[in-house]
Amino acid sequence: MGQQEYQVWGDLSFPSDGAGRVHSIISSDSDNPWMTLGIMENIEDERLLAEWDNVLAVQTELLADREFEWMARRGLGTNSAGILEIGSANGNYGTALARNFPENFVYGLEANSNLSERMNFEKCPPNYSIAVCKVGDEPLPEGVSGNFDSCILRFVTQHVSDPLRLLQAVYEELPKGGSLYIVEEDDALFQSYPALSAFETAFDIWRRVISAGGSNSQIGRKLPFLAREAGFDIASYEITLRNSVESGENFNRLFAGTTKMFQMTNPDIVTSEEVNHVLEGLADPASTNSVVAVYPQVLLHAVKR
Repeated sequence: MGQQEYQVWGDLSFPSDGAGRVHSIISSDSDNPWMTLGIMENIEDERLLAEWDNVLAVQTELLADREFEWMARRGLGTNSAGILEIGSANGNYGTALARNFPENFVYGLEANSNLSERMNFEKCPPNYSIAVCKVGDEPLPEGVSGNFDSCILRFVTQHVSDPLRLLQAVYEELPKGGSLYIVEEDDALFQSYPALSAFETAFDIWRRVISAGGSNSQIGRKLPFLAREAGFDIASYEITLRNSVESGENFNRLFAGTTKMFQMTNPDIVTSEEVNHVLEGLADPASTNSVVAVYPQVLLHAVKR
């Protein structure tokens, strides 16, 4: 297939008034022009998919309860309208979302069929479905468009080559008064204190692999500007530093799992020695209990006026 150029957000530069336009350019295969060629693209190796299952499960265990509480506080579930979940992966998070909002039908959409096919349909609640769709590049599946008034993007904007285009597509699909809930992270805020080598190495691996793949998980601080430019009004924007003391073993599991996953994804960037160093260090309570490590949970609620 021929190569085409598309906008990506790699170097978002916003003036002080918050206006701005995505301006950096990469080449992307025309079969999938808006998804980055990164850790989320063409995932098909069984061992890597299994590691993704593990990381997605830990993310849900570690972060979902606070996200659901925040969404409910911000109005999600106050009526019986449908909820659109973009970037459903293997359905782990979406099924938990559906169980927490049983009066709403959750329409899950995932761009990568290798991930969506791993959903456990036997444990799927009756108010959840999952389908393959590249939102912003393809029309929504039949029966989805017009049947929701809220949309959730969880760890999605960092993986698309043009998040502004995606947000504009969501804006067009939402009814007037509809809500957008974005959950993201920002690896510029990763930190351990006192610095623990195992954590700091895990953070460095995360940044190197995400950057090399065309993604950038420092998008968390840029979300308000992107959402406004897409036409939304910002209703709420929160950054909570989740930490290893509060989260315990799940915090260590998250960074151990992502380290193993990143090494599988980019063995040319992450060495086995680094992985072993992280895994051994995070498995040592004497070390991890003596530091506080933080992970930023970025939450944005925007409304279509």
